[in-house]
Amino acid sequence: MEEMLFYGWGIEPEKIVTVQDNVWCVEDGLEKFAFKRSLLKEKNLRFVCAAEDSLLRHGFFDYALLLPPKNGQLYYGDKGQFYTLHRWIDGEKCDFDHIGHLYTAAQTLFSFHLRSREKSLKDLDSTRYVCFDRYQQLAERGSELQHFYEIASFSPQTYFTKLYRTYYGGFLEKTRRAQKELLCSEYPRLAREAAAVGAFIHYDVAARNFLIENNKAMLIDFDYCCCDLPLTDLVRLTKRSLKSGARCEEKINAILNGYQQYRRLTKEEGKVLYALLLFPQKYWRISHRYFYEQKANEEEYYIKKMENAVKELEKEDHWLDLLKKRLEE
Repeated sequence: MEEMLFYGWGIEPEKIVTVQDNVWCVEDGLEKFAFKRSLLKEKNLRFVCAAEDSLLRHGFFDYALLLPPKNGQLYYGDKGQFYTLHRWIDGEKCDFDHIGHLYTAAQTLFSFHLRSREKSLKDLDSTRYVCFDRYQQLAERGSELQHFYEIASFSPQTYFTKLYRTYYGGFLEKTRRAQKELLCSEYPRLAREAAAVGAFIHYDVAARNFLIENNKAMLIDFDYCCCDLPLTDLVRLTKRSLKSGARCEEKINAILNGYQQYRRLTKEEGKVLYALLLFPQKYWRISHRYFYEQKANEEEYYIKKMENAVKELEKEDHWLDLLKKRLEE
């Protein structure tokens, strides 16, 4: 590892600490770095690094800066493995239950979306360029929910399948409402505009991917980044911060005030955001994994996940009403 850091980046490490199986904190006496062995296929890593590199060129600095190696590429290859080096951020862990953290995370997300545009990304040989067709996606997932119901009805009954069938009606109704809201919105135009400028998103907007440094939220870990409508990131920030159902009004204000500090969402964007939030993503994901990917001895795991999804649905209706009123102001 020491040789790779020296020949790749000219760094002579004084200290290397393992953070995860594939991540190390490197110190050279002057600076600290995050050294990472990527788990991505090379073509996807190439996309992620190109996206990160474009952020710096477009004036976004609130993230762990990618530091290119001396080989002229954005990552370093050695014996079939690929490595990246980023600036280490000595920040506090972000907590979406902390209103100040949530506010600055929303600010950073907007600043990121303002600059996360790179037309050349769609020319890369990668699976990270999506079709910008959420309506088709919702239609397909609605059909899958119906298919899962048929499987649950005719297969041997378990506690999970009973749970699925009990709450299926409510989740399917929300899916249909999401489809209707999206169909009546300006989503096609917004998606076309985003695709035209090469908009890309972080995709994994979770508290663990923000660090608070000098009272500002810094984005890290772009491994799931892809081309898509920026509002998709705002959907994830909103759902993940409001899932507990606590302090909903405060959190909604923090998200919208932070994200809209420099530009208000248009009425059309608000309608699309609401439509995407309506879809019961967690219920669909758990069901999809249970019926298509379940392994032996995982029944209890899926039961717990489904019970949590049901609890969140009951709280979700409340904060969705609050959010809709705020977006319509």
